[in-house]
Amino acid sequence: MTQQSSAVTENIEIEPGNLELNSDNTALTEAQQDSDSGETLGTWTFGPVEVKPPAPPKPRKPDRSTETLLRNTARANLELTALADNKANIMISLNGFILTVGITGGSFAIKHTPDLVYPFSVILLTALTSIFLAVKAVRPKLNMGHDTIEDLRQDRSSVAFFLHCSNLTADEYVEEMQRVVTTDFETVQTHITRHLYGLGYGLKKKFKWLSWSYLVFSFGQILSVLTFLGVMIFKG
Repeated sequence: MTQQSSAVTENIEIEPGNLELNSDNTALTEAQQDSDSGETLGTWTFGPVEVKPPAPPKPRKPDRSTETLLRNTARANLELTALADNKANIMISLNGFILTVGITGGSFAIKHTPDLVYPFSVILLTALTSIFLAVKAVRPKLNMGHDTIEDLRQDRSSVAFFLHCSNLTADEYVEEMQRVVTTDFETVQTHITRHLYGLGYGLKKKFKWLSWSYLVFSFGQILSVLTFLGVMIFKG
């Protein structure tokens, strides 16, 4: 009897990595184990398993390309704003000089040749109109009270754009600025984007008035020359 038991024992190979013993010392394979029935220590399972909920997704951090895009867009808008202001100043200075020379020199020319009043009138009207349009391009735009503290709290305005914050007190502005910079990147990006849109919208108006100023100046000079030639031809 003892010899038979030892023989049976020698023929059974138990691999701890593939088997598990239950309460009555019976060997179970891993395929027969329930993965949710107990905690796992190596290849052995003891007690119930606690299923952990999935971790919430982390907020997306800005990458280098996003920061570069926002930075380059802001720089380009500021450079275009300075360019538009310089062009407007050129038109104001040039037409101011033409206006001064036309008034002083035209008065003497009209005394000797009264018909020259027509080309000089065209020159003066052209200079005045061009100056008016150029001034419209560089005239400071003031907020009319459309943006409020609620617009900033709802992220419908930008704390980076001065026109959106001109109606706030100092404490309200500091509070909103701290709220924006301490939240996630999406909120900061929204305010930066609204700031860029405000700069672009202002550029659109500047270049619109500038284009009209240059157009009036060009056609006015051509018309004044044609008027002068017409007066000389008909007089002669």
